[in-house]
Amino acid sequence: MSQDRFQEASQWVARLHAEDRSEADDRAFRQWLEGDPRNAGRFEHASAVWDAVGGVRDDIVRVPLRPAVLERRQVLAGLAAVALTGTGVVALSSGKAQAIETGIGEQKRITLPDGSHLFVDTATSLRFRTSWTQRLLWLAHGRVHLDIASGSLPFVVSAGQSELVATRGKFDVEREAEDLAFVAIDGVATIRGSRENDLRLASGERFRSGSAGTGRDRPDMRDMSAWQSGRLAFRDETLASAAAQMNRYSLQKLVVTDPQVSSLRISGVYTVGDNVRFARSVEELLPVQLAVSGDRIVIAR
Repeated sequence: MSQDRFQEASQWVARLHAEDRSEADDRAFRQWLEGDPRNAGRFEHASAVWDAVGGVRDDIVRVPLRPAVLERRQVLAGLAAVALTGTGVVALSSGKAQAIETGIGEQKRITLPDGSHLFVDTATSLRFRTSWTQRLLWLAHGRVHLDIASGSLPFVVSAGQSELVATRGKFDVEREAEDLAFVAIDGVATIRGSRENDLRLASGERFRSGSAGTGRDRPDMRDMSAWQSGRLAFRDETLASAAAQMNRYSLQKLVVTDPQVSSLRISGVYTVGDNVRFARSVEELLPVQLAVSGDRIVIAR
């Protein structure tokens, strides 16, 4: 995108958040959108940059329809800073995107203004906003279940380099570092930005990408949804992977450093939040020993 086009889109972002915004501004904005099919994308890009520099509030769990109003010159200054440096962040008084976070062992149920519902898993950070062209959720890390209400605007879930796009349905999205997973529990979605072309994800399918490669499969949906009832289901999972997942729910961490122990396989359904109990079950099933010390549970040979 050229700097002139970005500046034009940025001016619309500022205009729509000005205190003296009018119906004439709204009509002119719609005419601008309709004047060039690429303008919607330019506006979304400028809005995303504005969200990044504007900061977000972490105390909001019900997202308001209208964003907080910023002084126009502040918005433009912030946009310019990021556009030119690529890394600068300017702290503004408030932001349009709303932040939702959970701590270790915490889960939240969120109702969005469009009627969609979120079930936010432990140790998760995300942001949500509604624009003129889409409903957009950014998942920084963690996991969220979405029950997307039907609407005229697409619901886009951005996780790293990939996006899930749907108009309705139930989906799980998980992201940890470079590993991500999209699960279509009930509904159809499009996966964009993957290493392949856009993918159609049907009910019962999972798309994964990351350190272990990229691909689709059809997992047991009961296993995929177990976390929503406070459990985790492992099917021939490595002990290292199972321990990492259990650790998300507890301050007392499982520590597995021995490569041979890490590669041992485990199956079963376990209650989250009690790593000592999980470790004792592992000790009964596998040739390992435990050493509990404070907030560490070392599993070794």
